[in-house]
Amino acid sequence: MSSDTPSASTTTAPIPTTAARATQERDRKRAALRASNLETWAQGPSPPSGALDSSLKKNTAFVKRIKQSLGADQKDAALKDIATLNLDKYIEEIVQSIPEGLSKCTSAKDCLAAAEVLSALHKRFGPAAFAAPLTEQLASILSPPSKAVLQSISSEQRERDESARVQRQKGFLRVAAELALVQLLGGVEKHRSATASLDWLFSIIKDLLANDREHVNIPMLVTLLKALGSTLLTITDEPGPTPAELNAAPAAGQLPEIVPKEYKIKLQKLFETYFETLKRRVRLQDQDRRNHEAYIKSGEIFEDRQQSFEKTTKNFEKLTESARQLAELLDLPMPKLADSVQSSGIGLNLDAKSAFERDDEDYTSGKLPWEDEDTRRFYEDLPDLRDLVPMDLLQAGANPVLNAKLSRTGWNEAPAGEQAASAEGESKADEATATAPDAEDGDDGSSTPRAVLSPPGSPLISGADLAGEAADAGTSATSADPASSAEDASSTSSKINVLLLRLPELTSRDAIDNAAAEFGFLNSKAARGRLIRSLSTIPKHRSDLAPYYARFIALLNKYMPDVGGTVCAWLDDEFRYIHKKKFGELSEKRARNAQFLGELTKFKVTPIHVIFHCLKVCLDDFSAFCIETISILLETCGRFLLRTEQTSGRMKNTLELLRRKRAATHIDQRYLLLLDNAYYFCNPPERKAVEQKKRTPMELYIRQLFYDVLAKRTLEKVLKLVRKLHWEVPAVRKTLFKAFTKPWRIKFGNVHLLAILLFELQTYHADFVIEVLEQICEEIVNGLESNVFQYSQRRVTVLRYLGELFNYRLINSKLLFDQLWILTTFGHPNGRPLPGQFTPLDPPDDCFRVRLICTLLDTCGPCFDRGSLKKRLDSFMTFFNLYVLSKTQPLPMEIEYMLTDTLEIIRPGLKFKTTFEEAAVAVDQMFALQRTQPAVDDGADEESDDSGEDEEEDEGETRGEEGDEDDDEDAGSDSTVGEDDQPDLKAQDGVDEEAMEREREVAESVRRADEEFDRELAKLIAESNPSSSATSGQLNKQRKLLDAGLPFLQKASSTPFGRSAAVSGSGSGGSSEGSQPEQEGHMKFSLLSKKGSKPTTTEVQVPLSAAIAIQTRTKQLQDEAERKHLKELVLAYGLREQHEEQQQQSHQQQAGFAHNNNHHHYHHHARQ
Repeated sequence: MSSDTPSASTTTAPIPTTAARATQERDRKRAALRASNLETWAQGPSPPSGALDSSLKKNTAFVKRIKQSLGADQKDAALKDIATLNLDKYIEEIVQSIPEGLSKCTSAKDCLAAAEVLSALHKRFGPAAFAAPLTEQLASILSPPSKAVLQSISSEQRERDESARVQRQKGFLRVAAELALVQLLGGVEKHRSATASLDWLFSIIKDLLANDREHVNIPMLVTLLKALGSTLLTITDEPGPTPAELNAAPAAGQLPEIVPKEYKIKLQKLFETYFETLKRRVRLQDQDRRNHEAYIKSGEIFEDRQQSFEKTTKNFEKLTESARQLAELLDLPMPKLADSVQSSGIGLNLDAKSAFERDDEDYTSGKLPWEDEDTRRFYEDLPDLRDLVPMDLLQAGANPVLNAKLSRTGWNEAPAGEQAASAEGESKADEATATAPDAEDGDDGSSTPRAVLSPPGSPLISGADLAGEAADAGTSATSADPASSAEDASSTSSKINVLLLRLPELTSRDAIDNAAAEFGFLNSKAARGRLIRSLSTIPKHRSDLAPYYARFIALLNKYMPDVGGTVCAWLDDEFRYIHKKKFGELSEKRARNAQFLGELTKFKVTPIHVIFHCLKVCLDDFSAFCIETISILLETCGRFLLRTEQTSGRMKNTLELLRRKRAATHIDQRYLLLLDNAYYFCNPPERKAVEQKKRTPMELYIRQLFYDVLAKRTLEKVLKLVRKLHWEVPAVRKTLFKAFTKPWRIKFGNVHLLAILLFELQTYHADFVIEVLEQICEEIVNGLESNVFQYSQRRVTVLRYLGELFNYRLINSKLLFDQLWILTTFGHPNGRPLPGQFTPLDPPDDCFRVRLICTLLDTCGPCFDRGSLKKRLDSFMTFFNLYVLSKTQPLPMEIEYMLTDTLEIIRPGLKFKTTFEEAAVAVDQMFALQRTQPAVDDGADEESDDSGEDEEEDEGETRGEEGDEDDDEDAGSDSTVGEDDQPDLKAQDGVDEEAMEREREVAESVRRADEEFDRELAKLIAESNPSSSATSGQLNKQRKLLDAGLPFLQKASSTPFGRSAAVSGSGSGGSSEGSQPEQEGHMKFSLLSKKGSKPTTTEVQVPLSAAIAIQTRTKQLQDEAERKHLKELVLAYGLREQHEEQQQQSHQQQAGFAHNNNHHHYHHHARQ
């Protein structure tokens, strides 16, 4: 802002620019309005002369106009209405409507017009009726949000609310500043100064900036400085006007200074202080961003870590841009940040192991002082309070000499001189008294109140600076008021009380860090004394607070050494007191004391000689109480002391002394166990780390693709990368085979993604897919043969994988149902589970197979909802009911719930049998029906099934069965279960495919012969009717009526009895073309009747329970059994003839062979 820099003299010559002329015009208007408002503050309102219009319509229209806008377009009309309308009854409503109208003022022209309109209202109604309530409204709108409310909501909601608040307050702050410049705002006071509005504006801005720890109010400040920066911050070297000059009317050609120099200095210092805190935050954000970047580059990129890095980068860029804008407006330099090129540099790691692997090995081997990386960060990564709290607050009430003395704990000294220093410290400690003096009382008693207290609740801006600015200005009455100082002191004390009460609830690293920074703003000698008293004693049964209290002390100890030193001295005195008393009632207190000392030691707050003195005293005594104390100290800080350079030698000697004491002293077994656990926890025995399996880079790459990268959104990417691999290399193919055949190594929710990958690869590597499917089936059988509990979860995942393979049409239903039947029958005698029958592979009390079946059905069961697959699943569910009832009843609750959920998914209306006998009867009926169904199938259905099977075999696809089923469903055929649907039953009968084909051909020929015989018989009966005799004409008519073409039983679709039949009592002809379909549970009959001279037949549905239906059905079954017997005889006759022909051919071959041998023997003897 080169145009705003201070100059040696004020330039009075006008600058011939449009912007300068507009600025001068605005300043003249502000000066006139300011003089008018000051006159109103001094003399009161000035009501207009003449009659005023009290019309309801015009008054309400004015209120609406005020609410709509207070901009330049409404200024003239508003000023006219103010002078002519009687608005006394509407003043409260007008004041309530003004904020809504001010929110529409976005330009400098509109803001100045609003100031003119509101000044006119102020002149008419006065300060008490108008200015004071308007000031309260604007103060409420511009107040900072409550911390309690912000802490009670989530971070996302808080971010949204803060963004909306800043956007809303940004415009109001600009308008309020404009109104403050014309002296319109402020409270009603007896002795009001000429700068009261500026005092109010300064307090509003200070509250907004002082409570802005996250710097979310930067847009408000930028908007204010862009609009009024030249008026609020331009400083000249000439002295400012006196209050009398400010109140006096401006002379011709001269403009009084709107903002006095003192206020410009205060605002400039306030903004610069805020900018300094912003620079520190920018540096912290930059460091955090670079840490995230380095963390990602050094190891594996996890999704949450990547999102955190992106969010940090976005916040850093936003904060940097805000800081750049603010620096330009304040004419201040930007902070120097690390070079982006340097921060984004990429290095090459030639080590085969990653940094994480090396750290894990070091942690597990006990080479480091910490158990893991999180523990190390908790004790070593401490934020610097100087970046969060001003230094003058951190050093408030400090004693440099005492702090320097307390800072010498021995941790920063060289290891060579550490033993001598520690020994000297121990000798001095032995001479100390056993009582613990109350050092805090002396601090409190000797503390003197500060002359100027830091403003409470100002986490970013130095209260001393602000207080000093107010004192230098000499115009602010609040800073020099003793009552105000007492009020600030009371507020600070109450905030310290709240902080101390919250300490037991802070059980996270971030909460403790924030509490330490909050105490830094409230720092004083008295506050430190109260804090020491609260931290010295941990609440009973809250030993978990010791690490967090120690971290809190460590954060403050760098700048307030008296806190850590006093707490350690108090704990040391308490240790001596407890050691001398040796009461059993002090066991809990003794444990808390030792744990707190150990935690402070790990933060390097406890002096080295103090902790080793405690160990030495306990080793010298070596009583039961001392053994407990030694165990706690070793478990808390023993490993740290042993693995830290400054204390390693002393700690080794101490452990060696402890080992000798243990061997030379008779100790109770309980205390012996305590010592051993603490000793090996501190100094674990050296053992070789578990060697990880060495894998090739290609194998690691493939494992990383399947186990880490594979996800729903990366499926296409993984598929492309897998296809790009060198499948011709055996090692690569073997690694891929392991990845596809071990689904339990990936996330359970990604099993279906593995099936999708395999489905996409079958086009390019069909043989590989077949090998994978065979291995999965073999894995299922291996699990059934071993039945090891250790691999239970693995077996569940394999069954889930099998179901997903069926869903993506990699296997057919035959293979799936084979696995289901194997799960229910494997290991049982004759494949029939029985209750109480013990089998080693599937005991009665082991319900794990039920879980496996439910897992498989949950995955692919909903697919079996129509056609032959539905029937096959119904048959399996009948047997599954029997299997479930063979287990020990009642079933475990989780198995019962799982079974119920599975039935709800695949068969919502299915109810299992409750007894094993009922389930056994249902299974026998099911098997009997399956044995009879293949023999009575229609030829068309068989040919359809065979053709579908032939096509499937010719194509060689593993997913062709669903296509055949869909074709059958589209054709509307509901055929019974055929050859392809029941392969397991045919395997049990021991009949091969060729024998079944011959059986079908013979049965078809017999059926055709029967039909031909029936037709010839009917024809013979019709030809033998006597019709030549004239005397027997009536008899012939009756015979024709009764004997003419009796209809045969009609074949229809399958019924619960196998097939439906249509039976007629008498009559001629078959069923009519418009015959009704047979209803379920009924049998169709053809009723012969006569209408005139023509016989007609009518279709009648007879219930199956009727006597005629039962008799007809019995006759059908008898005829069917007879035909079946006849077919068996014909088939046996054909097979017997074929067998005899084969035997005859074999005899002839043997006879010919014997003849040839005899002939050869004869010729051989003849030659001899």
